[in-house]
Amino acid sequence: MAGGLSLSDGARVVALRSQAIRAALAGRGGMVSVNEPVDAVETRIGGWPGRLSVAAVNGPRATVVSGEPAALDELVAACEYDGVRARRIPVDYASHSSQVEELRERILADLAVIEPVSGRVPFYSTVTGEVIDTTELTAEYWFDNLRQTVRFGQVTHALAAQGFGVFVEVSAHPVLAVGIEDAVAVGTLRRGEGGWERFVASLGEAWVHGVPVEWAKVLPTGRQVDIPTYPFQRERFWLGSGGQPAAGGGLEATGHPLLGAWVGLAQSDGFLFTGRLSLAAQPWLADHAVNDVVLLPGTGLLELVLHAAHQSGCHSVEELTLETPLTLPERGEVQLQLELGAPDADGQREVTLHSRHVGDTETTDEWVRHASGVVGPVRRQPSDDLVDELAAAWPPPGAEPLSLDGLYERAAALGLRYGPLFQGVRAAWRIGDQIFAELELAEALQDEADAYGVHPALLDAALHATGLTPAAMASDSGRLPFSWRGVTLHAAGAASLRVRIVHGSDDSVSLLASDADGVPVVTVESLLTRPINAEHLNAARRAHDELPLHEVVWQPHPLAADAEVGSGGLALVRCGGGGGVGGDVVRGVVAEVLGRVQGWLGEGEGDGGPLVVVTVGAVAVGSDGGVADPAGSAVWGLVRSAQTEHPGRFVLVDTDDDEASQRVLPAAVATGEPQLAIRSGRVFVPRLERVTDSSDELLQLDPEGTVLVSGGLGTLGRLVVRRLVEVHGVRRLVLVGRRVDG
Repeated sequence: MAGGLSLSDGARVVALRSQAIRAALAGRGGMVSVNEPVDAVETRIGGWPGRLSVAAVNGPRATVVSGEPAALDELVAACEYDGVRARRIPVDYASHSSQVEELRERILADLAVIEPVSGRVPFYSTVTGEVIDTTELTAEYWFDNLRQTVRFGQVTHALAAQGFGVFVEVSAHPVLAVGIEDAVAVGTLRRGEGGWERFVASLGEAWVHGVPVEWAKVLPTGRQVDIPTYPFQRERFWLGSGGQPAAGGGLEATGHPLLGAWVGLAQSDGFLFTGRLSLAAQPWLADHAVNDVVLLPGTGLLELVLHAAHQSGCHSVEELTLETPLTLPERGEVQLQLELGAPDADGQREVTLHSRHVGDTETTDEWVRHASGVVGPVRRQPSDDLVDELAAAWPPPGAEPLSLDGLYERAAALGLRYGPLFQGVRAAWRIGDQIFAELELAEALQDEADAYGVHPALLDAALHATGLTPAAMASDSGRLPFSWRGVTLHAAGAASLRVRIVHGSDDSVSLLASDADGVPVVTVESLLTRPINAEHLNAARRAHDELPLHEVVWQPHPLAADAEVGSGGLALVRCGGGGGVGGDVVRGVVAEVLGRVQGWLGEGEGDGGPLVVVTVGAVAVGSDGGVADPAGSAVWGLVRSAQTEHPGRFVLVDTDDDEASQRVLPAAVATGEPQLAIRSGRVFVPRLERVTDSSDELLQLDPEGTVLVSGGLGTLGRLVVRRLVEVHGVRRLVLVGRRVDG
């Protein structure tokens, strides 16, 4: 023993204190974690004198309150009203409160036999907030440890100020580490990850933060390998998929996983919220598909509006109509814009939600409106009778158990495909027209539950339970949310729910969801559903999946007034096949230009400017008659590749035989454009323009014929092939390319 308590004495402290708490305090109290500084929390709980007290200060904004259950419920409601995150800790006793006083004599007697000794390692006490000698860890100390406020945040702050930069929380799941803001904090194990692999991964996290690890003892059969002695070289030219817009630049961060930022509108008292969705950033959404189309569930749209309403000071969604499905493409991402209008005389605000698809190459679709409605400041409370019903015996007396066998198989047959992350119904019962169900968020999503008002996958499971009625089980069509009315969020961050669902006569349901203690989480006065509209879904999918086509268009480029200057200072290579189309002619011209290009690069020529490669009639500009020199076109292909590898070293210019074109050649090169065409003295540059729908109609293809697609095995080729099949009805294709697989 290095000091402090022996193993047997430590076990005695843990076991006997726990027994005392269960025997005397269980069921009489509780604890709540509040995301506020301790000073603010102390002011807040002043409204419940003698009933609530600060139990622990774990960090600058991590404070725990303990006390009577009813007072804690009122505290949570007050925090939610003020926009402060507060959640119940799953215990039924009030440690670190005045209730502990009655355990004093029992604990002192139970622990009288422990024999603490002085240790060699400094011991920081969370009771005193300072270093103490471990001989002080007597029975009296361990009572104070249970009774007094835990000063964990004070201790870690003091240690960080002394230069301790890394803290390791030894536990089954990191709980205290999240409150440490002054240093790096890592855990050991995690919920659902209690094996050796997780422990070694945690060691790796500590090691990269500078903690020495004796890897030879951890992995005796492993072998150390050298890593590159230079930083990994990586350049990004495109914005990454997923992720939320960063705060700053006039934007405020929302802290929500689906809505990244918001800003107040200048010409009204409204708000604009923005976000991004993608299957790369939110892979759990792939488990929600309707007719094989992945889309954001109606509960996800509701979650977005609830969060925005809360940010604006509103507490309920008075009405929300879902107009168009928000589908998620296989590639790229979806940009979101949620707008809250100015409040009316009653404090209500109109809300609209739009999205547009951004493809892999940052091309975008048009904005599509998905939902509209009204949010308001009124906080609707469920009746006491309903709350008492869910808080009493569970399941309710007289409830008939319902079998869940085949629930999700029947849903899939109706077009509603729910993957494992959305299969949240755990048990269900029925009393007349009422359905009662237990719901649980998939384990893989539980760590992120706190980030949501109510996780869309969890609330969506409540709608799955509606499929257990005889009418729903006999139906031959699936149904989707259409209109929400009177929705109020009472508590955030739930990972499991108890729900009561009542069916109306107009294809609507009302819903009350609570946590395991019967505390209300969310109420829905009315949810109207509609049968799946397959045509609507397919249209929404096509709008995302069919990335817009683009074409190269030669656009006029203005020159300076003194454009006609001499060409003596340019390094020119004039080339072409003179209109010849034979293979030998083309190969000869390309080989000649290739030699000049390689010499230009290898001998360091052109330090004073680029090499200008001039062709005549090698590209088609507008309606000028098309390509007159195939060999020159091949040269363009070669030099474009060289331009990609060596930006700024080469310029391509295609001219005609007009004298005016020759005079403006130097001025055209001086524009800095890498590729130009000159016709009758006018300069043109290539630009990408989106192909309109009418352009597709001009492409007449025989559906019974065969279409050859060059490069058809690559990414772009596959998109072209898909369009040929879906838009033009082509059924026979020949795909050629350099790849031998695919």
